[in-house]
Amino acid sequence: MKSKPEENIKKCEQTLTAVSEIAPDVAFGAMKAADFAAKVQPMRDIRVIIHDLEAQLSAARDKRDLVDAAGMEAEQLVVNGIIGDPNYGPDSPLYSATGRTRKSERRSGLTRKKKETSEN
Repeated sequence: MKSKPEENIKKCEQTLTAVSEIAPDVAFGAMKAADFAAKVQPMRDIRVIIHDLEAQLSAARDKRDLVDAAGMEAEQLVVNGIIGDPNYGPDSPLYSATGRTRKSERRSGLTRKKKETSEN
């Protein structure tokens, strides 16, 4: 069974606190409290690094969202310029190449549902 990182540090901290307070000079598993504390410290250190990296990742995602919003705004201006250009417009191959549906290829949107006939 895979261990859970937050439970690991919690168990180690609890054991370290107990050993440090009750029997700091007794060796358990060939380690005194100070030796065990030295083994637990890298667990603390890596969690600080992970926390910092998660904060950096969150900040980078926020920045990406701002940059994407500016890019999408510029893209919409270009598409609007294509629509408004008399040499191109909303029915041009260029407009279609931007990933949009040309005006002549659009459907009306009107649908008529067929009534189902029930057999008795």
